[in-house]
Amino acid sequence: MSSASVRHTVPRLAILEKRVAMHLNRYSKYGFFFVLPSFIYFLLVFFYPLLLAFWNSVHNVTILHGVGEFVGFAKYRTVFSSSGFQSSAVIT
Repeated sequence: MSSASVRHTVPRLAILEKRVAMHLNRYSKYGFFFVLPSFIYFLLVFFYPLLLAFWNSVHNVTILHGVGEFVGFAKYRTVFSSSGFQSSAVIT
């Protein structure tokens, strides 16, 4: 490649990069609005059940009576201290 073709290529790349940057800056705000519904759906489908499961695990919850008193991590202490869980954890 000759030095003359390199000299003409660099300014063309700079102009192209400038045009792409202008285009992205002008239209990038619209991309947020297209992604927002899927992001909200992801939050509802993934994080809400995860948080609800944690909430139920630290409360005494029954199907008939709903949410009972706060028990904290007592359920976790009971499970982790049981010999059945410990032997299963060792095997796994």
